[in-house]
Amino acid sequence: MPTDTKLLNQKLSKKTLCELKNEKFQINQNHIESRAFYYKFMPKIIYAMFDTKDFERAQQLCDEWVKECKQFIRKTAGQEQDYDSNHCQELLRVRDEKIQKRQDQKFTFTEHFRADFKLHICGFAVKQYEEMHERFRKKNDPLKRLNKEKSAYSRNNCTTVGGHLVPS
Repeated sequence: MPTDTKLLNQKLSKKTLCELKNEKFQINQNHIESRAFYYKFMPKIIYAMFDTKDFERAQQLCDEWVKECKQFIRKTAGQEQDYDSNHCQELLRVRDEKIQKRQDQKFTFTEHFRADFKLHICGFAVKQYEEMHERFRKKNDPLKRLNKEKSAYSRNNCTTVGGHLVPS
């Protein structure tokens, strides 16, 4: 289920992605809803009824997902290629599927959770993918490559005539 763009923009207006990456992701009352049928009639009272174990279970799932996401990001960022936006899209798509499949019997994750979680993960990914892009850019800098191969080209394809290189 795609996350609401308006909700993501609201959250980004409060904190940047770089600020979000430095925080441990914590489950709060806006992140889970009870599956009890009466929740829809008394949502404020239900929060008090959530068992501490429900929050602990939600946090445990979250911690597992954060760990998996960071492993994926490190793996893709470690490749010898340039950044591709498909990396983040794939990461978020897989995450959405896992969140959708892994709903607990007592609670479900909310849209606020999805938004906060995605922003947290993307905050971590930004730095990793920026470093990946910078490595690729430096390795494939056309001017450096030209200068590096210029002497090899000159030796193989040119002869010296009167102190100047001329094509053979």
